[in-house]
This record gives sequence, C-alpha cells and structure tokens, in this order.
Amino acid sequence: FDLAFLSDSAKAEFFSDVMDFTGCGRVGKKGFVDKASDKRRPNCVLLHPEHVDKDKTGEGSEAWVTVKDNGVTQSFDFTRVMFSRGNISEKIRFKKNCRPGETVLDLYAGIGYYALQAGKVVKRVVACEWNADAFLALEHNVLANGLQDVVECRLGDSRLVDFKREVDRVSLGLLPSAEGGYQVAVDALRDDGGWLHIHGNVKVGEKEDWANWVARVCMSYRAGFGAVIRHLERVKSFAPKVDHLVVDIFLGKAGRVEDATDGLIVGEVVRDGVVIEECQPPSCKLGEGGDIDQEWMRKLEGDVMSDMFAGEGDDFEDVEEVDNSHVEENDEEGDDPPAYLVGAVLAGLYELPPLWLLKKQIGFGRRVKYEFPPHRLNPSIPWTPLTPASPISSVRLPRRLNSTLKNFHVYRTTLKSGKILNPNLESLLETCVGDDPDGMDVSNAGGYHSKPHLFEISEQFMVTFKEEVEEVIRTIETHTSTASNSPPIELDFSEPEAWINSSTHNNWNRLHTHEGSIWSAVYYVNSGKPIKPYSGRLVLKPLPHKNEDDYSLTAAEEKRFVEREESEAEFEEVDRAEYFDFQAEDGLLVVFPSWLHHAVLPFWDNGAGHRISIAVNFNQKS
Repeated sequence: FDLAFLSDSAKAEFFSDVMDFTGCGRVGKKGFVDKASDKRRPNCVLLHPEHVDKDKTGEGSEAWVTVKDNGVTQSFDFTRVMFSRGNISEKIRFKKNCRPGETVLDLYAGIGYYALQAGKVVKRVVACEWNADAFLALEHNVLANGLQDVVECRLGDSRLVDFKREVDRVSLGLLPSAEGGYQVAVDALRDDGGWLHIHGNVKVGEKEDWANWVARVCMSYRAGFGAVIRHLERVKSFAPKVDHLVVDIFLGKAGRVEDATDGLIVGEVVRDGVVIEECQPPSCKLGEGGDIDQEWMRKLEGDVMSDMFAGEGDDFEDVEEVDNSHVEENDEEGDDPPAYLVGAVLAGLYELPPLWLLKKQIGFGRRVKYEFPPHRLNPSIPWTPLTPASPISSVRLPRRLNSTLKNFHVYRTTLKSGKILNPNLESLLETCVGDDPDGMDVSNAGGYHSKPHLFEISEQFMVTFKEEVEEVIRTIETHTSTASNSPPIELDFSEPEAWINSSTHNNWNRLHTHEGSIWSAVYYVNSGKPIKPYSGRLVLKPLPHKNEDDYSLTAAEEKRFVEREESEAEFEEVDRAEYFDFQAEDGLLVVFPSWLHHAVLPFWDNGAGHRISIAVNFNQKS
C-alpha cells in the first residue's frame, strides 16, 4: 500500500491517527537485513516526521531514539542499527549471572545490549564492536549510563584481538551464529576457566544437540579443560521453526572453587551430572571457510509458507472493502477501541498491521465500532474448587499436543489478606515511579512496568504478600503434579521475579509468554473503573493456530498435562473457544503456566483512574 498518492494534509492526518492510537511519537517502516552485509543494517525508514538529513546520525538526528531496558538507557539510530525488544528477558538473566569483581568480555557488543547490563555489576567490561554506527551508539550509551570507568569500548574485528586469558565471562550475542568467535572466547578465559554465554539461531528440534555440540567444540580449544552445560534458554522465535537460543557453559579445570565445577570431568561434556556423547553437527553449523550459510533457514521458511497456503484458502481469501461511511469521523470519548487495535493485541502483533489491512479496517481517519472481543468464552466457564473447602479454583483448558487434545489447569483465588494489603501495595506504584520514572517497556503498550525486584522490599506488607502468594503456588504445584501424575517441580522461592503494572486509559499488553519460568501469576491490587465489559480483560490463548508449532513446550512441560475425557459435555464449549478472558477484581489472583500466551485488552475508563496489578514469575530451582 503506497501513501504517495495522498495529499500532504491527508498523510499528516493518517499519521496523526496512527500515533494517537499507538501512543508513539514517530512512525517508521520496517526494513529487511541485507543478506550480503556483514554489519546487519536493518534498512528501516522513518516515515513521520520527515527524515530531513539521512546522512546525519547520533544525537540530533530525527531517527535517533532512546529506550530503557532493566534500568539501562540505550540510544541508537533505528534506520542504521538493529534492536530487539524480545531480548529483554535474556538481558535480565545475563545481568543476574554476572558477579562483582569479574572481568566480562562482550565480543559482539552492538549498542550495549549485554555490556551495559554487566557494567552495572562487574569490575570491568571489554565491549567489542565493528559496526561504526553501532559503536557510535555504544560509546554514547556508556557515557549516558555513567559506566565510562567500567566499560572499555573497542572498535574493530574482535577475532583479531588478544585478550590475554584474563576474562571470567564471555558474551557471544551474534545472530545467526557466533561460531566464528568460539575460539577467541575460549582463549580469553582465565587459566582455570570461566563462563561462556553463546547465542545462536537453531532449528526447532535440534536445541539439545546444538548445546552439546557447542560445548564440545569450545572444549576442544583448551587442553586440560572440561565443559559443564548449566542452562539452555529459548529467548524467542526468530523465524518459522527457528529459535534464538542461549547456552550457558562453564569451561575450565576440575577443582576450581565454584559450584560450576560440580561434576566437571576433564575432556568431557557434562550436563545434569551425565556425560554427553559426541553428536552430529546441527543444521546451523558454519559452512566451509567459516561462511554463514542460512540456506537451511530459508528452506524452513519456504516449507512453512507452502504449508500455510496449500489448501488454506479460507484463511487468506480476499475480503470485501469495509464500508465505514456510517461511522462518525470524530467519535465521542468513550467509544470502543478500533477493531484493528484489539485484533493486533490478540494476534500478538508488536506493530501495526500492514497498511492495506489498516485501510480495510479503519478507513482514513474513521474508527470502526467494536462490540466485543472475538471468540469470547461464555461466562459459564466451569471453575471447580480444588477441594470442597479450598479457596482455590481451577479450570481445565485445552491444548493440542501431537494431534491429541489434552488439558492443563489455570487457577484463581483471592488472597486472605488482600483487603488489608491492597492500600500498601497500591502505594508501591508511587515509590517505583519515583525511583524509576520511565520503568520498563516489555509487553506493555503504554502504562507503567516496574523493574522485577518488588520482593527485595523488606516491609512487612510485602513479606505477608509474598508468603500468601507462595502458599498458593505450593498448593497449585501439588495439584498439577497429582492431576497429571508427573513429578513435582522444585521451585525457587528465594528470588521470584515480581513487578508492578499500571494501566490508564487506552493502555494494553501485547500477547506474550514468560518462557523459562514455571508459574506466572497476576494479582489485582486495584481493578479500576472500566466503562466497557471487555475493558482490560486478561486474555489467555491456549490453542496455537494450526500453522503454529508446539515447540515452545519442553518434554517436562508436556508431562504436566491431563488426559481429556471425550465424553465431558461441560467442556464442549471450552474446546471450541480460541481465547479465554477474565475480568479483573480487587484481590483476585490468577495463576497459569508460564508458557501460556496471554495478553491484556485495552483498558478503557475515560481517564477516570488506573488499574494496578502485580505480576510474579516462579522459576525452577537450579
């Protein structure tokens, strides 16, 4: 869809509507990385406001943007440098892994994704980058975050630098493959070893083999070392049937005074106490001469697109032009949110739909009436108490695994001290905003999202809140384990992540998961005063689209499902529903598996107040 035929005034009105709906200050066009480029320039375009001087970059450029992630400010030129919101959970995890006193090497620093996070914790960071545009942003960001005495920036090819075996930890965050830096990273580790955090794009189904192969390749570069695979993390889906993974490997000598050496055997790769045998190289292995060959990814993408369009005409057929002539140009305040907005939330979109779809759905400057969310479940959802006297109820929702429909549990309850705790919990919002006004931008579209460290607060009301939530989680874990006849998972209650969310008029949360955690919970401190029945509702999406994969579920997670009885009539409507939505209530706690996709519909209250909730993730004990 080409905007060139629009007049300047119509174009300005169009962009004004887009920015009004999204709360953004600029509009850009997504680009594609030049496959022949070794600098991975994104080729994005600034559409509005006008990009006057395209040769200018840095502060003062129209394309220079600033974001804040986990307490770190990052600025960059989005037309020249890549940036991914989907990496935020990995940035948080990497920072938690770093230790005071360490020297950290970031072989592929970019604008400072991981170097800046490490700089908040460790003694020294060496950040290497060969893209001049990214390096300009890196140096700017080091100064902006006050880390100039900790982070040393080096421009050039990191493979040509001798790091003198003085490094405790190395980040290799290059996609699609960091294989070209494996030997440099290993050579940089101290004489007794250290940590490697290695990223890669990996074919779905090959993640275990990839991690084992990476560990063995790295171990081969240092005689007298053994390798222990400590963790394998799925950061996000990179492309159809391709995952962005990170593996944490301790590489070193036996006897080092550190937990990581438990089970270490020189010359072997060990994982969970078991020696891993040699395996076949994964599909993503570099080609001859170290060339990055992405043909395996392109083939996967082609296979997926062929599957989508073969015999699936109903999903992609052309639709008639929408007649918006009956819709007022200027809706009164309080009208329903535009259809494309709710649709985008439920589809998990991080950006606006294609312009041709926008044209069909909202016309030019017109808004479409929207009565209720699609596929909404009948309110008679069959909640069942865990026991006759239990305050906790559960519902069994469907998920198709390997062509078989199975069930899993979602839980809800009210905290027994909720009414007493809520005034103090609500006061946390003012405290968090005062300490960190910008907050974090993770899944939230507008509103406020604090850092995930609420449980570090030692005041009694937070201690009581944490204890009551933990009590619920322990009961739920036992119930799920018993119902699915699977071993219970030992949870880490020492450091759960918890953050406060606040939504005001027209704020929402994109479709997302909390993969890497076991249980996720949301507690409603103040449900606000919504003016629409669907306003701000929590939406769960248990059934993937027929063209989506189930690869986000691990083998251990699949064991926690319940066999479904085909004759259960009360679940017939549940099985047909694509989405399940719940209305917020003061004091309500909703708990669900962390792999489950969920979103929050736009909160509409005519600006009368705000909704406050606390989200919590519980992880498996390592």
